[in-house]
Amino acid sequence: MATNLRSLILPVALAVCALAVLLAYVAWSGNTVTPSTAGSVTTTLASSGAGTTTTVASSAGGAGPLPSVGGTGTISTSITNFAADTATARAGTAVTFTGNLMFGTSPLVGAQVTLFNHDTGASLTYAITGNSGDFGIQYVLPGPGLYNLEARYLGSNVYHGTTSNAMAITST
Repeated sequence: MATNLRSLILPVALAVCALAVLLAYVAWSGNTVTPSTAGSVTTTLASSGAGTTTTVASSAGGAGPLPSVGGTGTISTSITNFAADTATARAGTAVTFTGNLMFGTSPLVGAQVTLFNHDTGASLTYAITGNSGDFGIQYVLPGPGLYNLEARYLGSNVYHGTTSNAMAITST
């Protein structure tokens, strides 16, 4: 009898751990990104069961360009409704970019969408899509000028990558 109980402990413990990881993932949807200094962002993690967008950001300075869009997957994707909350902003202020990552008419959930400078190829920050394939990225314009920014999904072994149209933002 004792041997039979011991053989059940490991599978039960693994199942409990897997459930804990799944619950933690679900509980962290709705995280926010807050602009800090010019050209960078700070991630603030806060548990929010009601949120549908999980945003994670990296510092913009010197990260360099990421690999080009591709992926080995065969399922086509698209970034829809890509928009900025303004076309003109002062240097040092945040611009919010939103959109949806889709495969056909279905949302692609939990995928990384990266904001790139279209002209230089530099990656700026990224977000993880929420339950509707939605993403929201805040980026602080580092100085005056014209910024042509685009969103990219780099793809995976299942889904092919995609790039949005470039969005021109003027910083004064």
